[in-house]
Amino acid sequence: MKTTLILFIAILIPWTQAHSTDGVFKNLVKTKLIFKEDPNPPKGYPPHILLVYLHLENDNGPHLTWTCDPVSDIEAELFDSKGKPVPMPPSAASILSNTMLYSLPSHSNLDWMISSIGGISMLGDTATNIALIIGDQGWLIPRKTLSSYSLRLQVKGIPYARRLETRSDFKKLGGKVFFEIPLTPIKLQ
Repeated sequence: MKTTLILFIAILIPWTQAHSTDGVFKNLVKTKLIFKEDPNPPKGYPPHILLVYLHLENDNGPHLTWTCDPVSDIEAELFDSKGKPVPMPPSAASILSNTMLYSLPSHSNLDWMISSIGGISMLGDTATNIALIIGDQGWLIPRKTLSSYSLRLQVKGIPYARRLETRSDFKKLGGKVFFEIPLTPIKLQ
């Protein structure tokens, strides 16, 4: 009986943490940002596109499943070398998005591409700048000084506990911050 109780508690505690709506995913998963330049951007897009991946590492936690909208639930802030927020250039966005289901099993890694290659038209010099688009936000960053910039992210969502019929169902449940990625210098890999 004692062994069964200990085993039950060992399973229940991580399951409860993973299914909590208090945003504890950030305490169960190691995160980091990975930056790469798109080697073959699609024809008709800027010639230099920065791809950003959110690396998620679930070493010992339970199987995690969540829903979020990859456009409106990922918030990014870009900072210059002096630590000041970089304003977005004049732009127009037309990005269709839906709430999607994501999964990160125990003892697994996921490199989730959170940047986009389209959906936002920005005014600026695309020959000497690199385009960064995350969610419904976009910037043109001078390629020569790219490594002097830093990015901070928040990913919101809800633990997947039932089928969500519509975006309004998601909003009613109130998305929580799952992952907060601190200011990270942009270093290309």
